[in-house]
Order: sequence, then C-alpha cells, then structure tokens
Amino acid sequence: MSGLSRYIYDLSDKRLAKDVATDKQKWAVEICEQHATDKKFDWEHGTMLDMQKFLDKYFEIAKENYDRFLLDVF
Repeated sequence: MSGLSRYIYDLSDKRLAKDVATDKQKWAVEICEQHATDKKFDWEHGTMLDMQKFLDKYFEIAKENYDRFLLDVF
C-alpha cells in the first residue's frame, strides 16, 4: 500500500470524498485516472472508503506509468 493510500485508509469512513478529500488525495485520484485506468472516480457519490479502494487498486500502476511519462517528456 502506498504512502498516500495509507494516509486515507479508514474502513468506517463514509463521508463524501468531494467534501473532505485533500488536494493531495484529489491529485492521486487524478493521476490514477490519467495513467492507470479508463475508469473515473465518482466524485459526486463516492465516499472516502470508495476513494481508498480506487487508490489501492490503481495507484501503484499509475505511479509507475506517471514516472515513465515524466521521463519521456523531459
């Protein structure tokens, strides 16, 4: 589990992610959406737990792909 994922992990957290997610958490979801999957996180109805599951599933792949993307750009 990545550092960002550990930061938000809480199985009982049913708060809407759009209301309480930090900028860093939103950025991590955006990186996952752009570099790991065609799926989009449901910001309108997704809870913090849903966001955690999304990050757990896609963040490591997204991080590797993002790092490769940056190497190709620079």
